[in-house]
Amino acid sequence: MDRLLRWRFSGNIASEAGLGGSPRWSKRGLEPSICHSAPIDYCALLEQCSLGQGCGTNGPCPFISGTFSSMPKLIIQRDGVSDRGADLDSTNSIGRLKGCTVQLEDPQISRVHAFINLVDGRYMLKDQGSMNGTYLNDRKLESGEEVELNHADELRIQSFTLKLDLKVESKSSSSDLKNTRFHAPIVDLNKPPPPSILLSHLLEDRSDLTVWSGGEITLRVADIIDESSDTKTFRLVGKEDVLFSYKPGQFVTVSLDIDGKVVKRSYSMSSSPSRPHTMELTIKRVPGGLVSNWMADNTCLGDEIKVRGPAGKFSCFNFPSRKMLCLAGGSGITPIMSMLRWIVDTTADVDVILLYSGRSPGDFIFRKELETISARHSGLRVIFTVTSRWNGTESWTGLTGRITKAMISLVASDLIERHVFLCGPKPFSEAIRDELKELDYPIANLHKESFGEGRVAKGTKVARKTVPKVPVVKDPVTEDGAKSGSGHSLEKTGQGPVIPKEAPEAAPQVEVKEDVSPSATEHRILFKDSEIEGVAKEGEFLLDVAESQGVEINYACREGSCGCCMTKLLSGTVSMEENELSDEDKALGMIFTCVARATSDVSLEA
Repeated sequence: MDRLLRWRFSGNIASEAGLGGSPRWSKRGLEPSICHSAPIDYCALLEQCSLGQGCGTNGPCPFISGTFSSMPKLIIQRDGVSDRGADLDSTNSIGRLKGCTVQLEDPQISRVHAFINLVDGRYMLKDQGSMNGTYLNDRKLESGEEVELNHADELRIQSFTLKLDLKVESKSSSSDLKNTRFHAPIVDLNKPPPPSILLSHLLEDRSDLTVWSGGEITLRVADIIDESSDTKTFRLVGKEDVLFSYKPGQFVTVSLDIDGKVVKRSYSMSSSPSRPHTMELTIKRVPGGLVSNWMADNTCLGDEIKVRGPAGKFSCFNFPSRKMLCLAGGSGITPIMSMLRWIVDTTADVDVILLYSGRSPGDFIFRKELETISARHSGLRVIFTVTSRWNGTESWTGLTGRITKAMISLVASDLIERHVFLCGPKPFSEAIRDELKELDYPIANLHKESFGEGRVAKGTKVARKTVPKVPVVKDPVTEDGAKSGSGHSLEKTGQGPVIPKEAPEAAPQVEVKEDVSPSATEHRILFKDSEIEGVAKEGEFLLDVAESQGVEINYACREGSCGCCMTKLLSGTVSMEENELSDEDKALGMIFTCVARATSDVSLEA
């Protein structure tokens, strides 16, 4: 305890405290002027307080816990809609940082934008040299300007309006307050100093850093960047110092708690492993999308997010080539951006052409960065094409129209020598593949990742009931005679039935959410882990059945290439469209639910 310090202060008993009538830290020489001018933590350190005598106020201290039934507060609105309230302390920081007293998430707001401090019994507002300014009653404050606040004053910081409510109601008498005592926290003077603000220890102690190359990890949101009007990049770092290792172009699966339910979605990493201290996920709003819209509206600096991965075969590492043609549509640029950043950062000897399609000039994600790296890297050319008319003042002198075989031939006359990396919405990808076929392009050199259609609406909830056990399919175990799904050729025939080597004797009784009596063209689908049963109509994919019953199965591409929805088939038979399921996974009874259709009653490990 000889290295531990308890702080004591009283304006009236300074001689007892040995402070000579001046409040200061006895072993640090730091002097807050008066208790209300210092942060509330200083005030809370007092073993006994003068309750306003000599501290600059005319009454009892309003910051003693339980003193007031209502505290001075800020009433916060965003775009005219009530957001929340925040009690005022003696020192209040406003900004985007997690540690701010009032955290406001808007990319136009500075990390520490302004302060509201209690000085001599008055609340004072001070702009901290913010990027876009602080407005008080519609007047913009000068950088560093400090002004007094009054009841009902309105602060405007970008899309937020903060109204000051200084009316408080006491529930204790002044005499009651004089009997209040404070218990000081213990401060450990042996605590090591914090690392350099520039994080130089990441270089000095690099050999001690953890390397993440797989599994689940909890990350912290270090920054949020507006890429376009409907797209944000979330820059993530480890809770502890960590280096990220993955293949450029891969994706991770994010787990979020939304309204009390864990929801998982997969997103490509737009960052590159050549910048290993951060991981970046670039997410575009989707009409009706649950997770993408929730992330955009609710995620703030300092929030923690669980991710699992990496996964996916859409990477230039898997298909190395001296010449590449990248074709991107909309947010399909995200995994391609990861590959381009790697190539630029490592000065790889690769000739790359990017043809990027967007609806309007403002819809191009990473546009400024793409233009910059194209200008500074001799091996990279970037071409944009706009597909729609737009309302705006920007003139456009680049290409217009959808990507066609004529446009591809124009930008890549040596197409036959290049591997093509294609990513975008499913209709976009299918149209591009048709154009490449007409150019007699070898489809084996086409590598694509598409964003499938959104999740289907979940089935209507009905009362729980028990159904009879599902009979076991007694088909003999056979070897899968279908063509191998390995490799990267996209011109594969549909696969035949896949039959696992082991099957349970009987399925358990289950909960159902709708009538599960199948017709002649329908099959029972048992999701064993979830104890839920549904019906697959003729031609319906198993992933769609799972979603209609509320069974959560990860997915990304919805076309049998990324492997995210891979699930074990416990019994029954399925047929699958073209996919990249390996022979090893097939031997284990695994299937891609996004391209698998039931050909009998089946049971899944989901």
